[in-house]
Amino acid sequence: MKYGVQRAVNRLLAQARSNGDLVIHVRAGFSDNYVECPEDSPLFAGAKRYGALNLGSWGCEFVDFAAPASGEVIVTKNRVSPFYGTNLDLILRATKVRSVLLSGCSTDLAVEAAARDAHDRDYMVSVVADACVASSKDEHERSLATIGKIAKIVTVDEMKS
Repeated sequence: MKYGVQRAVNRLLAQARSNGDLVIHVRAGFSDNYVECPEDSPLFAGAKRYGALNLGSWGCEFVDFAAPASGEVIVTKNRVSPFYGTNLDLILRATKVRSVLLSGCSTDLAVEAAARDAHDRDYMVSVVADACVASSKDEHERSLATIGKIAKIVTVDEMKS
């Protein structure tokens, strides 16, 4: 992950924690027997074959700079969207959250899926562009342009104002 993204994530997490905001971390992962893994998925099919994304392995650990602090919520997903088949929506509604602020890796897959699903569940959605990353700058920018049709695109600096 690029240094600028790491710095932005650090600043975003520090700001959210100092504000007392609900911080939710999402990871993709599968149980030891991979029963949740979709065998025909071009994205996930190799996970079982190669033993990747196993919940008991290092591949499902959070990177140090984005690791959950004590008491922060962790949601484990088995698909691209963090809403599909998880308790994320339940947690947000139970805590009376009305707006979500998204950051993360895979702007063009996970972040975009989260933005779409949050939007369709009537949350006000913002995506922190400089705290997201994709496999290429072009993919990142194209995804942000698409997400901008349903969400507010902001930077960490804009969050302070």
